Amino acid sequence: MEQNEVFSSSIVGPPATLHDSSRILFFFPYGIGDVLMHLRSLRSLRSYAKCAVIHGVGSEPAVQLLDDSDLVESIERYDRWGIRHLWDLGCSHTRREFREWFEQKHFDAIVNLTLAPPVIT
Repeated sequence: MEQNEVFSSSIVGPPATLHDSSRILFFFPYGIGDVLMHLRSLRSLRSYAKCAVIHGVGSEPAVQLLDDSDLVESIERYDRWGIRHLWDLGCSHTRREFREWFEQKHFDAIVNLTLAPPVIT
C-alpha cells in the first residue's frame, strides 16, 4: 500500500473483513466537533469488531477526548510526523517515517470516515 493511499483510503478491504480484523487503524478528523461526531461510528466499530485492537490517528487537541477511552488502544498525533492539516502529505522524510510506523503495526483494516460515509451501523 502506498503512503498516499494510507492517508486517503476510506476502508481497506471489504467491510465484511472488519469483523475478523485484529488490528484496525481509525483516522480521526482534525476538529473537536468532528471527533465527537465520529464517536458513534467508533462505538459501532468497537461492538462489531469485538476482538480487534483499534489504534487511532488524529490531531491535537481533538484526540485528547480519547486519551482515557476504552474505545481505542492508543492514539497517535498527526504532528508526530509533522502533519499540520488534513491535506498535508508531508515531505519524503515524513512519508518514510509514517510508512515505517504503519508497517510495524501490521494493520488489517483502515477506517477513514472523513472521506467516506460510515458503513458500520
